[in-house]
Amino acid sequence: MLAARGAAGPLLPQIGAAQRAAHRPVAAYLIADSLLPQHGSHSRAELRAAQLGDGVPDPGAAGAERERPAEFYTEALPMAADWPDAPCGYLLTGGGPAACARLAGLRGWPVLDRGDAGAPEGDAGDEALAAGLLELLSML
Repeated sequence: MLAARGAAGPLLPQIGAAQRAAHRPVAAYLIADSLLPQHGSHSRAELRAAQLGDGVPDPGAAGAERERPAEFYTEALPMAADWPDAPCGYLLTGGGPAACARLAGLRGWPVLDRGDAGAPEGDAGDEALAAGLLELLSML
């Protein structure tokens, strides 16, 4: 199983392809508070425009992510043509982009919405994230 949060979400197809190439098939993909991988998108900026709308700030971007250099958003993202090759699920917490959770639901993926609970900080936040991912995994 592969899990990704935030900026790592759009990289899941290529990570999954690398695992398959190493003869380690992926059983499931879990995405938390992230933009979704999408065929035909070439950068994070294009994903953001397609999934959140032009000029709309990504509510899932933490302060550190907002301070990344412009090249981070314009670099080409690799895409595996046969993705997804395993079941996928989406976890939305208080800091995630709700539009992406809706898109995941439209794709037929199980979506676990923890947005009303907020995004706790520190160890409590890590424990809540882990519990949410485990619950989402049980839904696949």
